[in-house]
Amino acid sequence: MRETTSSLPRLTAAALSRALNLEQGSRLLTVRLPGAVDAEDLAKCFTLNGNGVPDICELEPGKQNASDDDAAPVFVDASNYYRANKHDIEKDSAALIDYLEPGYLDFCDWGPFIWCLYALALSGRTRAAVVLPADLLDKAEQARTILIREGLIESVVYLPLSEPRPYMTSALLILSSGNRSVAFRSAIEPGPRFQYVTKTSYYSDITFSISPDWARIDTNTPRSTPIETSTFATRELLQHHAALSKGKISLIAITRNYSATLGDSFTRVAPFMPRESTTSNDIDAVEVRRISSQDFQDGNLLPVDASDNQNSSDSKFVKVDPSVLDRYELRAGDIVMPRMLGRYGASNLLVVSSDDAKQHLVASHNTTVIRPSFQTMTEDERVVFSEIIVGYLTEGHGAQLIQALTEAASIRAIRPSDLFEIEVPPALDPRTREYSESINRFAEVVRTKKQAEATVAQAQRDLEGAKKAVTQVVDQTCE
Repeated sequence: MRETTSSLPRLTAAALSRALNLEQGSRLLTVRLPGAVDAEDLAKCFTLNGNGVPDICELEPGKQNASDDDAAPVFVDASNYYRANKHDIEKDSAALIDYLEPGYLDFCDWGPFIWCLYALALSGRTRAAVVLPADLLDKAEQARTILIREGLIESVVYLPLSEPRPYMTSALLILSSGNRSVAFRSAIEPGPRFQYVTKTSYYSDITFSISPDWARIDTNTPRSTPIETSTFATRELLQHHAALSKGKISLIAITRNYSATLGDSFTRVAPFMPRESTTSNDIDAVEVRRISSQDFQDGNLLPVDASDNQNSSDSKFVKVDPSVLDRYELRAGDIVMPRMLGRYGASNLLVVSSDDAKQHLVASHNTTVIRPSFQTMTEDERVVFSEIIVGYLTEGHGAQLIQALTEAASIRAIRPSDLFEIEVPPALDPRTREYSESINRFAEVVRTKKQAEATVAQAQRDLEGAKKAVTQVVDQTCE
């Protein structure tokens, strides 16, 4: 593949041209960051792509578009940065984040997506694009899901390992604010806020005026640890362990010719929250273990408290709705992953039986279908699976996982030369009817539960009051 000498390869420019509808003479605003591709090299990328070279206007970080022309798409190349420490976010952007998801400012890692909000603010209700290291997105999956739900992120393009860095995966985020305005006010204060690695000095100060609290951004820093391989029964599963939501998660990444069988155990995935805030007590996590043959055929999934004694009278089944939805055609061995959970909760992968050939998935906007058998995968299925591989791994393991898979000759895995475009499914789009109906049903269940708890608490208080009144009457009678 031909590339320029810059950090932005031809493949990224091609995806950027399609996503932002760039043509010869159209305007593109770019934000100048240390180590990012400059206007000349960016023009070379578009020339190699053959779609015409737009009129590229460079903006210094923290500066607004000073021209009186119409708003234009914005491109931010932040692929050269790794933020080593997590600091408080500048107060103006914190207010915007709290508007998108109240209470999630401290729970989610919003750091990488400040670039996205900043690009949207500069674009003036037009499209924008941001290139970020994939490991930064991996650490901020909850924040990414919130922006997808709000319709601000239209798609994510995962770039191959060799583009733009040979040791890491990058992601091109396609953004659109629709008819909404994204307000991001910069705070210009003196003093260094980024520390940029150079050959002569490990740290050299560069003034940056978006947020005074950002500091210690290390560039060209591959941060990774080896992938752990464990063996279960006759299958080799690549597992990843990382901290998430005050606990540990274990994500099954991929297997060779994988198919679900009786007794298989599946592990927890990152949570997804609806707009209506809930607590971890509102939804109980479900772990599937030791599924009986009849349960497997019927599609009944046992919770963890019933796994050891499947005949327990306290067992409550979790059953997938059998109605048909054309978008999801499930086969035996498919894995269904529900993602609507409590704030600090976690979920498990649910096995779909052979009798459930076609399903209408309950709360479909929170479900992802995985087909891990590469030999039978269609192109659309590979696209969905690539999001699971890269998007849900944390702590910078995404690139190393794909590298390990591609180096294994016995596994027909994702090729590093592929371009993965992750489109937001209609069921994940908050503008669709399915999303609204499911969220409303879930919110109604939560409200009903809280009202019932309040009624019981009030009844208990009334009972205590009645007991005290009776005691007082008895005491007065005795006197």
